[in-house]
Amino acid sequence: MMKKVPLFILYLLFNLCFVRAQNRVELHNTPGIYVLNSENSMRMMQEENETFRFFYSFGFSYLRQNLFGHDIIFEYNFRYESKDNLLEFVWTDETGEELGTFYADVRLVNHNFDLDYVKNKNKYFSYGFGPSFVITNRIFELDEPINVYPTGKQKFYDKLASSGLGANAFIEFAISFGSKSNFMFISRFKIRYTHSIWFDEGLRKLDDYYQEFLTTELSLGIGYKF
Repeated sequence: MMKKVPLFILYLLFNLCFVRAQNRVELHNTPGIYVLNSENSMRMMQEENETFRFFYSFGFSYLRQNLFGHDIIFEYNFRYESKDNLLEFVWTDETGEELGTFYADVRLVNHNFDLDYVKNKNKYFSYGFGPSFVITNRIFELDEPINVYPTGKQKFYDKLASSGLGANAFIEFAISFGSKSNFMFISRFKIRYTHSIWFDEGLRKLDDYYQEFLTTELSLGIGYKF
């Protein structure tokens, strides 16, 4: 009897979330602006053209209507940005004579997860708000291997992994491609704020370091309701 209980729960959840559900899935592209990015405060990013300002991301969302009487949407976005040759290193010999130059790139990778309560204003417009979770990887990498005595050539790669919590709010416009079509055009303007709560420090000392992001973004996507 006890073995049948998990199966019954799975069956109940399946009926609750899918069989009787009114659902919508969406794929979207999202340009946006960093209103605040704490990584821009690093000394090596003081020049205006070296800061993270504009970004482009892509992702998907899943809307579940009438879940315990409420409309809930889950959204995921992937964001990748790179600043090439941001750091310059000069390799010299014992006399100070320059032997070569090599450069390091800085990359910022964000995985954003939003879970929002949705309220419909009419058949075209809705708004929502809810918590946000982000996984961030900040990467420093040399563009080519360097000679390190006595091991020989090595490629420098450093990744700082972190996670953060925050909140978001959005306004959405959605319109069907036709009266009988399940496909629709969806545009969503969103504001999101996150603050770091955990770092994979390793050997680093990060007592006074934090990551903080405030973004505005406008997604353009295609949705399918079923």
